[in-house]
Amino acid sequence: MTKKGEAKNGEIIGESGEKEQLNGLGKFFAKRSAMSKKQIEAILKTREKGRLRKEDYVLENRRISKGAFHRIVKQARGNIEKAIYTILFMIYQDIITEEDVATLVAFVNLLRTNEIDEEKEEQIKEGVEEAIKKIVKQITKKKE
Repeated sequence: MTKKGEAKNGEIIGESGEKEQLNGLGKFFAKRSAMSKKQIEAILKTREKGRLRKEDYVLENRRISKGAFHRIVKQARGNIEKAIYTILFMIYQDIITEEDVATLVAFVNLLRTNEIDEEKEEQIKEGVEEAIKKIVKQITKKKE
């Protein structure tokens, strides 16, 4: 049995022994997001558990106060909100297209529903990075 910390397949093992899934692709996306590790862990914990008990206020294997935990969750929600508004603004200004976003969303939905081996996972990561770089590169091009 694995103790608190990180398990071999990317699961985060909390203080009370629960597993919070963050597989290789989850880690890949999380690392490139605008959220901190603590914010991601707090959001995952609140979604998984709903009502938290005193022993649940642990992030990165350190006990924190209830107030600090909720402050981190509030910061995470703010970052998520800003990310969504950023995407909406970019679409509204015709900087990125709805098709760009729809393609990425469809891609992620496909990933969530299929088992993927390590070799395929690396190809997917490279593909996602390439697609995002292409979208970002188009942002600075003059519209014709």
